[in-house]
Amino acid sequence: MSHIEFVATTTSKHSVRVGRLQTSSGASLATPALLYYNRLGAVPHLINTHLPALQIAGSAASAVGASESGQPTQPDSIGMTVAMEDFLPMFSPGFPRPPVISFDPARVSRFSNRFDSLASYMALDEKNSINPILIADLADIGACSERVGSIRNKFIFGRIGGVNYKVSPKDYIQAATVLKPDILVSLFDFEAEQPGTRTKSKVDRNLGYLDMVIKEKAKSLAAASLCIFGVVDGGSDMDERARAASKTIQLFDNDLSGYVLPFLARTDLPTFQQSLRQTIGHLTETKPRICYGVSSLEQLLVGIREGVDLFDSNWVCKLAEDGIALRLSENTPETMDMKSDPQKWVHDQTVMVSNCGCPVCTRPYHRAYINHLFKVKDMLPHALLNSHNLWQFNHFFSKVRAAIQDGTLGEYLSQFEHKS
Repeated sequence: MSHIEFVATTTSKHSVRVGRLQTSSGASLATPALLYYNRLGAVPHLINTHLPALQIAGSAASAVGASESGQPTQPDSIGMTVAMEDFLPMFSPGFPRPPVISFDPARVSRFSNRFDSLASYMALDEKNSINPILIADLADIGACSERVGSIRNKFIFGRIGGVNYKVSPKDYIQAATVLKPDILVSLFDFEAEQPGTRTKSKVDRNLGYLDMVIKEKAKSLAAASLCIFGVVDGGSDMDERARAASKTIQLFDNDLSGYVLPFLARTDLPTFQQSLRQTIGHLTETKPRICYGVSSLEQLLVGIREGVDLFDSNWVCKLAEDGIALRLSENTPETMDMKSDPQKWVHDQTVMVSNCGCPVCTRPYHRAYINHLFKVKDMLPHALLNSHNLWQFNHFFSKVRAAIQDGTLGEYLSQFEHKS
């Protein structure tokens, strides 16, 4: 576990900003940026040790907090979200498996005897020349809108891999002290939104979970260095979003290192923008903000303009699984369906994007070959497209940060409007 520090150049509310998130272990990430989505300990379809090839060389020098000594700076660290529920089967009692599993202290301790941290288990450590920023929460953010589970005031009940689980704030903190993420997102209600009083009780429940997580952290010396991010939600009810933000600041802000703003998939754009404005206006300006649930390029552009610092990339991985390749690094952004239109690509010997620096386009793998892989139902094209799309977004964010500093963000983002 490491202490985090965030420095931003713009602190006015409702305003885009560029900054840098740093940890005491030496990891450093310029913002705004994309967080890699993780499933079962790895980015879908990729090997973690290949991830540095997707980073943009020199990007660390383009944001606040970068070295001013004239010495070369290293590329940014990798920011990654991790769902602790993925490790519940490994940390739960063995056979015969109980009907409801939970974190077993003995198995958690056994993990700590074999691995220094979650990063070392995932091969994301100094041994592999990787120094990531890991952001851990309980649930898989990509499955939140599809989950069937019930919530109780002192426990979270969920379901993963056909198995029911139960987690208390005490269990959560104990597991986090072993896994040692850089950032721990507080427990929160991840059931789909229901109108009326359900939204109010959801906000109250999230505040209650945050209170219990902070108290459990205070009881444990081993958890003293955990950096807690509070979840600020309220669905599409703007009054509840404002109440959630103001109560979080009023009751817990001294104990928080940042905030998470979750959205359900397919939130319409006006609601998304209004929700961000209603929420961010109440938050402490000097702390980082993470947005969960972005599901389109248009939402991403709105989030950047409203001052979000980090975005999850679950939807980017889903694009690759659907056969969609992105072009964001040229003046004519577009999406290309490499899977559903075989006649279009069958004789196309060009790479997906000219002048793209990703490992796929520099190999090079041409469009006809990638389309052929989809036709024969090979597993490789998903890996190729995910690598390409993540590189495109890393390049996009490096340009966004430069445009913010140059005062040309509006002009740069205008070429991407209505391209989602």
